Amino acid sequence: VEPQWLVDALSKVIRDGGIHMFNEEEFRKVGLEDDLQMLFNNALASRGLLEYIWKGEQVDFLLDLMKRTMLLSEYSFSKKSTEKYFLVPSLLKDKDTEEANGLECVFDFSDNFLPIGVFERLICLCVAHAHWQKRNNNLQLEKPKLYQNSASIEFEPGFTVYLREKPKLQQICMYLHNHSNASRSFRIIYSMILKLNYDVMGTGLSWNTKLEDPSTGKLVELEVARGKRLVPWYEKSDAEIMKPVPAENVDMDAFLQGL
Repeated sequence: VEPQWLVDALSKVIRDGGIHMFNEEEFRKVGLEDDLQMLFNNALASRGLLEYIWKGEQVDFLLDLMKRTMLLSEYSFSKKSTEKYFLVPSLLKDKDTEEANGLECVFDFSDNFLPIGVFERLICLCVAHAHWQKRNNNLQLEKPKLYQNSASIEFEPGFTVYLREKPKLQQICMYLHNHSNASRSFRIIYSMILKLNYDVMGTGLSWNTKLEDPSTGKLVELEVARGKRLVPWYEKSDAEIMKPVPAENVDMDAFLQGL
């Protein structure tokens, strides 16, 4: 594959210029005006729009590449059930201004740094997991609430994870209202961070993990929590659940299935 062709193809979807970088009249003439608006207003790309933007060239290859590099994920929560949609998290614009609350887990990158794009890729993996659950386990799930700096995503009915990026602190935080899902939530999100570190970041990420002790409200280091078998993160029956799933050199579908 010609590198410049690849860069040009991806930049037609992931671009900072917004909708006005496109000739809107051109898309109106071919019946894709609403699709273009949805891309830049909701970060959702229809299959038809992508085929038009890429001129029908290597569409399946580009989609597969963007899925594997976590720039895009299938999105099965649109009301237009006949059309196939894809989420492009880097195009999410609105910011969540509500105060986050719940049992907290902190992935702290401040000893090194949290690169731009890591949180968007984590959102991508979360939506991909929810899509996998819907498709393979026939689950009815709530529509994800997605923002530039946060995401609330249901993985199973009644099992929702809330994530918030805090760029100034170089942190990604997870908040839980249902403590019974603490160990499973940690395992899924921790495994996803490992996956994007292996597949996209060249293992260049380093972070400290801290878990909230609900009895004190204070954060404790992961190793301390593990040693204390801190409830609700560690239960006797959850010894295996807290272990991350294999992520290195693992196909994306197999990884999602393992979650």
